[in-house]
Amino acid sequence: MYHSKRTLHWLSLLLVIILSFTTLAYEDEYIFDLGSVKVIDISGASASLIWDGFADEAIVTVVQKNGSEKPRDVPLEFVNLVAQRLIISDLKPETDYIVTFSIEGQTVSKEFKTKILKITRGPYLGMVSSNSVVVAWGSTDQIENTTVMVWPKDQPDLVSTYIFEPKRVSFNDYDYRVILENLEPFNTYCYKVNIPFAESKIYEFITAPDNMEQNFVFNVYGDTQWKSSHLEVARAMAKQNDVSFLLHAGDVVEQPNPERWQDFFSAGLEMIAKTPLYPINGNHDLHNPEFKKYFSLPNDDYWYSFNYGSVHVIALDVVSSLGKGSTQYRWLINDLENAKYMPWKVVFLHYPIYSSYTPISNEPKTELQRDLVPIFEKYSVNIVFSGHEHQYDHYVKNNTHYIITGGGGSAAIYPCPNRWNAPYHFMRVGVSPEQLLVKAIKTNGDVVEEFIIPKIITNP
Repeated sequence: MYHSKRTLHWLSLLLVIILSFTTLAYEDEYIFDLGSVKVIDISGASASLIWDGFADEAIVTVVQKNGSEKPRDVPLEFVNLVAQRLIISDLKPETDYIVTFSIEGQTVSKEFKTKILKITRGPYLGMVSSNSVVVAWGSTDQIENTTVMVWPKDQPDLVSTYIFEPKRVSFNDYDYRVILENLEPFNTYCYKVNIPFAESKIYEFITAPDNMEQNFVFNVYGDTQWKSSHLEVARAMAKQNDVSFLLHAGDVVEQPNPERWQDFFSAGLEMIAKTPLYPINGNHDLHNPEFKKYFSLPNDDYWYSFNYGSVHVIALDVVSSLGKGSTQYRWLINDLENAKYMPWKVVFLHYPIYSSYTPISNEPKTELQRDLVPIFEKYSVNIVFSGHEHQYDHYVKNNTHYIITGGGGSAAIYPCPNRWNAPYHFMRVGVSPEQLLVKAIKTNGDVVEEFIIPKIITNP
């Protein structure tokens, strides 16, 4: 018993000694390192200063290099035990600065130049109605005093101005959006975004009609993972001046990371800046948080529906369950039940329901045919658009047309082209009370296929 207590005593003493040496070594290893001070993440209105080691008592000042303003202190922001960061904000764009870091008699100065303030995402349009539309854009900076001006195309003197409030999406990613209201039905408007020292181009858009008799046009495409080919398709679509809205059948990006999102918005700019965009998730998009942050969609959900004139549009999410009894399945039946009175019914989703290719293990073609086709037929859905396969194809089953339009600008995954030979294309749908005029169009303007869906009067 005596030896056991003696052993325990010596072990405790040894542990104290080891911990003491460890603490001393830790402090020696992570004392402040003057050479570690760096300026990073420089944007148009801010920059970050980082360093290694303990420097809680440091004093940081920033001043314009030309001496046109007095130096100002920058408060420290503690990050973790061995590294710190501070954000230097309220800077002027395209300006040379000197930041000075002082601690315990040591001083180091760093020079940097801010970038130009600019719109890095958009502007682009979201949900549209007969009297409103959502305008959104993004920047790496938190920019105050940003506005959007809107006016009727035929009345340029009737200008309304709206103020944006920045919302941080993630580090160095700020979202700006506003709802333009009190607009007139089915009218063409112009708008532009203004930020300090810069402004966007002037873009046009069309508000929704307030009746079911109005003729209009909408576009559909999907699978826009490759920037260069997506740019080709978007520019071809942008040549049209009468498109009311744009449906995206999924796989907006190859991977949901900042670089790929930037690719999508920059390549699609000419089209999405003037056409309200309604996307749906694909297998590459998944349920990434940016999808809801970037896009203003009805009901703020992954599946949704909306009415536009005489058309009822349904967006289905293949990433969520669509099987019988699922939440989305029950929602779909209820939605179609409530839309019986609508003259035209359009559905879009990512996975094709009919295809000439054998599905791989994660493609639920058989299940979609089993669970969804009977519902589409019961409620007289006119046309179903999908993507996923990077080509065009067309099937007709019991008066419902099934279109594959995965030609928005991705790789030609399937090496054997079908009879349509249209890897890059988009859909143009003309809507009237009597018919849907549907065209698949290549980027060079060639029409791949054109067909008419006549209005068939059915008993509810």
